[in-house]
Amino acid sequence: TRQLSARYGDACDDLHTDLHECLGHGSGKLLPGTDPDTLKAYGSTIEEARADLFGLYYVADPKLVELGLTPDMEAYKSQYYTYMQNGLLTQLVRIKLGSPVIFKQPRPGKDEKIFDLYKFRSMTDERDENGELLPDEVRLTEFGKVLRATSLDELPEAFNILKGDMSVIGPRPLLVKYLPRYSERQHRRHEYILPQPQYEFR
Repeated sequence: TRQLSARYGDACDDLHTDLHECLGHGSGKLLPGTDPDTLKAYGSTIEEARADLFGLYYVADPKLVELGLTPDMEAYKSQYYTYMQNGLLTQLVRIKLGSPVIFKQPRPGKDEKIFDLYKFRSMTDERDENGELLPDEVRLTEFGKVLRATSLDELPEAFNILKGDMSVIGPRPLLVKYLPRYSERQHRRHEYILPQPQYEFR
């Protein structure tokens, strides 16, 4: 699995993204009588999932090998393994830390517009006798520490990139509470480019 990911991962990641954006979204069609704003009501989650599955299905098409877009019929497996690994990680988070699996936190994006940044949760919801959350260092489990140390907790930020909240290149999105502390120069970080996660997503 690791050998496949190392050998084909980058090329197939890029190809899957191209299939998702160009053909996946381009192949969609609303049924007659459906409100054009229907997908917006769901934050385009359904449409993004459909386009992603479209790309995942066609990345295994032999025609891509014939066209020279993938080197051989082993390449697509790197994408399938990645999806399965992400699914396993999601279930591990659920088992170890409980639900919800995804942690959301407001962050400033372009023009300081606030969006919800997605991460895998790394802490429990343990509370004291008064119903108040325990300190972060108490709620952060060993499993959560591993997620943070390996940056695996940031994998869901890929959805922010696909939604257009973030770009691959740019400064990290800091917490909203830091906005009033920015200097004039620091405010410019939100003028031209979108923030990026701590890892390089391909």
